[in-house]
Amino acid sequence: MFKVLFTKTIWDGATPEASRTVALFQREETLPFAPTREIAMAWGRSIPEAPVGIRWEVKDQRFVCTMADGRPHSDGAEDYSFRDLLEEAKVSGWKLVTKGPV
Repeated sequence: MFKVLFTKTIWDGATPEASRTVALFQREETLPFAPTREIAMAWGRSIPEAPVGIRWEVKDQRFVCTMADGRPHSDGAEDYSFRDLLEEAKVSGWKLVTKGPV
């Protein structure tokens, strides 16, 4: 079994440079396999996503997986605001670590 800390950053603008507010989310999981970029994770009602970065923390004896940033967007059918993305993360089991100005 592998201890894994997943991190996700949600911005209120189209890019980090265009953002005024940022939120950092985390979740801890124990996986029966070492995480890879090829294996997508599915939590709650969220769309499965694969890590964009993976590192091993020697001191804590765990993997840290960075997930893709969240940004307000439209998929053609629905618009997703910063507030929508924050709520979706919480409902999917992510824990808000910090939220504030960039």
